[in-house]
Amino acid sequence: MVDTEARLIILNNKWPNANELPFQAAHECAHILNGDNGKLRYTNQYTKSRTENGANQRALSIIVPMYFADIPEESANIDQFMNDLAIPQWLEDSAVQCIERFYENY
Repeated sequence: MVDTEARLIILNNKWPNANELPFQAAHECAHILNGDNGKLRYTNQYTKSRTENGANQRALSIIVPMYFADIPEESANIDQFMNDLAIPQWLEDSAVQCIERFYENY
C-alpha cells in the first residue's frame, strides 16, 4: 500500500509469496515517483488502470537495472527474472522491452 501524499509505503512481510515483495516495493515507489495521488493498494491482477499500468512500467524500470547489473546480456533470462521476482505473466512483454533498453544503454 502507498499513501502518496504522506510518501508512505507499507509492505506486508507476511505476504503469501515473498518473491513478489521486491516488485511490490518498486511498484509502490513508482506511484510516488509518477506523482499519483491518494492511497493505493498493490494488486498482481491485470488491470486497464492507467495509474496502475504506469506504476508497473516504472517498477520494471527500477528493478531491471538492479536485477541485471551483474548479468552479461548473453546470460539474461526473462523466464528466470519473471520467476525469481514473481512478476505477473501479463507483464512479460513490458519486461522484455525494459530489459532490452537496459542492455542497449549498459
